[in-house]
Amino acid sequence: MKQMKRKAGRPKKYTSKFISKLAKKLLVWIQVPENFWLGEFAVENGFDRHRLTEFANNHEEFSLALKIAKQSAENRIVKGAITGVFNSTFCIFTLKNIAGWRDVQEITGKDGEGIPLIIYEKPRKNKDSDDTNLLEK
Repeated sequence: MKQMKRKAGRPKKYTSKFISKLAKKLLVWIQVPENFWLGEFAVENGFDRHRLTEFANNHEEFSLALKIAKQSAENRIVKGAITGVFNSTFCIFTLKNIAGWRDVQEITGKDGEGIPLIIYEKPRKNKDSDDTNLLEK
């Protein structure tokens, strides 16, 4: 009897065909109104949510599906907060952490170098001074 040698290493579980099917499954899953937390999708399919990013980095079809799913999830969270269905404070926290939302916009200088413009009031010398130059940039 001839013995077959095993290939070294772990078998590749996540083939291109598997990831392509998963992309289609994700697009169907995200259509259900109760589905918006992508970590739940990952667990339902037997892997860690960080694997979604790995799949997206290696598979263009999955990358597009994940972008659509993330936007759908973000939209649901925003609508839920606005309508009072979800706790708005938790929605703010969630959107800051998973969607990159921020409270403050960055202000850049005229040169675009990221230097903030500082506006200050120039001290007056006397009451009769010219008021046209109170603000400087």
